[in-house]
Amino acid sequence: MNKLSVYKWTIALLVVLNLTTIGTILVHHTNEKQEQESILIEPENDIRVNGRYFRQVIGFDNQQMEEFRTINRKFQPEARKVLFQIDSLKNLSFEVLNQPAPDTAQLNSIAAEIGIRHAQLKKATHHFYLQLRELSTDEQAIHLQQVFSPLFMSTSNSPMSNQRSGRNN
Repeated sequence: MNKLSVYKWTIALLVVLNLTTIGTILVHHTNEKQEQESILIEPENDIRVNGRYFRQVIGFDNQQMEEFRTINRKFQPEARKVLFQIDSLKNLSFEVLNQPAPDTAQLNSIAAEIGIRHAQLKKATHHFYLQLRELSTDEQAIHLQQVFSPLFMSTSNSPMSNQRSGRNN
């Protein structure tokens, strides 16, 4: 093989490598954007609902999708911020619990803060849901209710509550 042939193959290999890298970045960016704009319905099962779901399953038209995007872009950062705060407080609580002499006053304060943040998240979710329901037709509102129902279901059917009450399934 002469040098010119080696150079051509090297260049071809580098072009393919660059195109693959760019394609991977674009796919990752698209998936990340979809995940950011999705609504986490069942955290334990990582079930997410995004704009595509609202268009295809609930049947939002173009105008409704524009309104959905506007409403969702306001809700998502707010919800992520509050969820991050709750997670940080939970981590802090666990750190305090594992100290040699846990401060119960601090733990009670952290618990109260978690409650305040949880209430903020519920209020934001209520507002988000009401805005979506307002732009929905009656039939779409029924689908919307089905989508959001896991967020408002009782945890009494969870495995942990069954263990606490002695009702293992």
